[in-house]
Amino acid sequence: MAAALLTTGGTTAVTAAEACGSIITAPPAPPVPADDPCPSTDPVVCRIRVLPMDEKVEAQRTRIRYHYLLEAMHRTEADMREAGASDEEIARELLANCPELNALTGHVRSLAHMLTERQDERLPQWLDAVLQGDLPSLHTLAAGIDRDRDAVIAA
Repeated sequence: MAAALLTTGGTTAVTAAEACGSIITAPPAPPVPADDPCPSTDPVVCRIRVLPMDEKVEAQRTRIRYHYLLEAMHRTEADMREAGASDEEIARELLANCPELNALTGHVRSLAHMLTERQDERLPQWLDAVLQGDLPSLHTLAAGIDRDRDAVIAA
């Protein structure tokens, strides 16, 4: 997401709100049937509305945290751009001040190194580290890799 906020020429390509859709602020409504047409144009809202209530509440919290994070990143990027910082300086600052982005980068680099160096014996430790972290999107990836572990190792 940091890359989507970085542009050249001193202008920002998208605002934080445009980058991830609307913020859900109303109390979660009861789940609706999956085949019920979604009135929103936001695909994330359409996915959230069919979740069970406990998952819906957690999805709402995560989405709000995400919006706050994007707003903070956007402010940092704008302030640094105004001060004449380069894209690389801005990216480094955003990475340094976002534990989630920093953790994601570390996990992705570790996985890439493990795969390119064919160190499949490290895969169980990588999966454990990812699943213990607070990055739900990586949890999904880790679960898929774990499910197809033999195919991943063979590749």
